Amino acid sequence: MKALRGMSKADTLRLAEIEHYVATGKRPDDLHVTDEWVDEAMKFLAGELRPTIDAWGEAADEQEREAMVAMEARKLCRLWRKGVNGEQREAAFKSLDKAIQNAEAARK
Repeated sequence: MKALRGMSKADTLRLAEIEHYVATGKRPDDLHVTDEWVDEAMKFLAGELRPTIDAWGEAADEQEREAMVAMEARKLCRLWRKGVNGEQREAAFKSLDKAIQNAEAARK
């Protein structure tokens, strides 16, 4: 079995063992499920899943900030191509600047 990304092969095998137990109610090695084994499995899952969920959240937040910057930049580009000047274009610059500042502030 190939190790999952971000996990060692031993941890991947442990996860597969837990998944098998969840699906069938039995361990793959047919050993008896003890309270200690369930406790260790819960600690393993909590220890592995919390960092993963946190990383997904951070990545999603970063993508959202980058999307906001790109959206404001596209708005400004469309106005520039149309030859729009004045207050409308100035407002687009301010919106882009605000999106960039928000993205930079969140990175720090």
